Amino acid sequence: MADNRDWTRDELLACFNFYCRTPFGKFHRNNPDIIRLAEALDRTPSAVAMKLGNFASFDPAHQSRNVKGLANASRLDRAVWEEFNANPNLLAQQSEEAYGRLELPSAVPAEVEFAMPTRPTEATATCPIRLSRASFAGACWQRTDTLVPSAESTYRQCSQQGTSSLGPQASNCADGRH
Repeated sequence: MADNRDWTRDELLACFNFYCRTPFGKFHRNNPDIIRLAEALDRTPSAVAMKLGNFASFDPAHQSRNVKGLANASRLDRAVWEEFNANPNLLAQQSEEAYGRLELPSAVPAEVEFAMPTRPTEATATCPIRLSRASFAGACWQRTDTLVPSAESTYRQCSQQGTSSLGPQASNCADGRH
């Protein structure tokens, strides 16, 4: 990784492009996309994540949510943000071009081959269900004000799919079909 050198406008435009396409919650050094971008920029993932945080400090969408971003944005960070506010279409085009010039490492290593499964990938499972849920349903109703599905409705769904094996107890469905 590079030493503590100044950011170029092209690097900032590439980061700004990434900023516009990435949710705020993913601005962290462990994000694989940030790691790839950092490699292409010859920067550390932490430096790229911090640059994204600098852009977030100018973003009114984050400010309206009381999200502050980082406090030590550079003059060039602010200049890129102000260019975007003045002419969003031009800066969007320039940032796409800057991002496109990067040689980003592949998300999937080239030597990895994906093989088709040689055995089944799905199975049918039979599981026990509670046949009497009156006290449980009442407790849930009081806590959440929502209706808990009955064992009978669960059984009807399973029997329509042919997946239930409840035996003679399951013939007591409310609608009398089973």
